[in-house]
Amino acid sequence: HSAQHASSLGPCLAAVRAFKQMIAQEGLKLPPCKDDTLDILEKGLQEQLDAILPNETVLPVEHTRDADSALIFLCYPLNVVTEDMGLQITERLTKVMGRIAMCRYR
Repeated sequence: HSAQHASSLGPCLAAVRAFKQMIAQEGLKLPPCKDDTLDILEKGLQEQLDAILPNETVLPVEHTRDADSALIFLCYPLNVVTEDMGLQITERLTKVMGRIAMCRYR
């Protein structure tokens, strides 16, 4: 289906940020890309993530999911959400918690 999943976009955003950091630390170039390619990717991924969170998916409507245990990875170890958004995500995860374990989503 064509839904965008926050739990899939978050790792992409984390990878772009890590790659930017490595390039800066090592003084590398990013051939054959333009100098702002990673900035454009980071901005676009952040905008898409901001449009979806704290949900997992919002479009198409029939695939809307407001809680998915995979979102916890956006808080840690990926660290791609603010503390406030992390709190909203963890609050929603109470929906997927069972007596013994967590399910992926409901």
